[in-house]
Amino acid sequence: MAGSKRRRVSSSSSSSSSSSESMGDSAMDRARAVQAKLSRRFPSFVKLMRVSHVSEQFRLCLPKLFCDEHLPKHDGVIVLLDENHKWYNGRYSVERYELTGGWRCFSTDNKLLEGDFLVFQLIELCKFKVYIVKNTRLTKVNDANRDHFHRKPVKEEEEEENSDPIEVTRDKYLEHLSRKKERSIPVRKPARDEYAYYSDRFGTKRSSEYSLVRFKDVKGFKDFRMYVDGQILDSEIPTRCRAKYYELCKSQNMFLHEKLVRGLNGKLAAGMISETVKIADAIRAVNSMTCPARMDGWDKTLKGFEELGMVVGFLRVRIRKLLRVFREFRDEIDLKRIERDEAEKEMRALNAKIGKIDAEIDALSGKNEPVFKEIACAPW
Repeated sequence: MAGSKRRRVSSSSSSSSSSSESMGDSAMDRARAVQAKLSRRFPSFVKLMRVSHVSEQFRLCLPKLFCDEHLPKHDGVIVLLDENHKWYNGRYSVERYELTGGWRCFSTDNKLLEGDFLVFQLIELCKFKVYIVKNTRLTKVNDANRDHFHRKPVKEEEEEENSDPIEVTRDKYLEHLSRKKERSIPVRKPARDEYAYYSDRFGTKRSSEYSLVRFKDVKGFKDFRMYVDGQILDSEIPTRCRAKYYELCKSQNMFLHEKLVRGLNGKLAAGMISETVKIADAIRAVNSMTCPARMDGWDKTLKGFEELGMVVGFLRVRIRKLLRVFREFRDEIDLKRIERDEAEKEMRALNAKIGKIDAEIDALSGKNEPVFKEIACAPW
């Protein structure tokens, strides 16, 4: 009897295991189907989400062969575009083939869980379109592990006494299949979890308004507040500088810092904003005597800010226009200077010729003078 029961347990375990594997295979099959429909002009790969990808440090390891073939050979920013057309800036480490930074926000915003499959399609250099295929297995997140974002087994109700555990497991499984469309995975509260992470990390205060503030809601400078990852930066920047920055944001109808890489140090972000204002003021003060090397330096600084997510492209466009005009005028001035040099050369030659002729005139005058004297003084 005991042997028969052990055989039944073994049979049930293998059945349950094969069922789980088939479900996992189903999610993989759906991910492969999504990948198969994508254009082959753009390379892609499928990635299974592990616990380390969607919890704790939130580090996503990318396929080595894919990275070697399609991604830059240096560290940089990789943009992730989700299916809602919202984009995130992630930090890419070429040494570890690893994505961090904005990946944490992408994972939490899209509620990724262990066992989900992601299809990454490289649509531009360093820019992925990401398709999410959820794994709908018998799992849910319990409250104690809500921040970990990985699946935990469903807590089964206590089994009735004197009941066969194998039969109970099977019945629970069938009951779950009949109700799986009615179940939903609990959603993490971003105001507590996401901002607490940065608050604890940087030791700065956070604001629950961070996810609610939009520039279109700002009616004037009095309502203008600067948030970076929940940090309030107003105290880090002088009022006059903030006023000028507000005018820059107003000109573009957006916060210029709203797309900064997540996890950026608050003081660094404040420094970038202040430097952007200084460069904008310097651009306004440009004249024909401004050294182009200075403008090139401003452009390089803004390019670095842009790679971190700062919206400063309009300033770089203005600098390039100024440089283009300066070079065009410089070319014309150089041509005129060449003409002037040639004219001066000709003038020096003419002056030399005039001097020679004057000397000849003087020589002739001296030669004829005795003749005039002889005639003038001759006897009457």
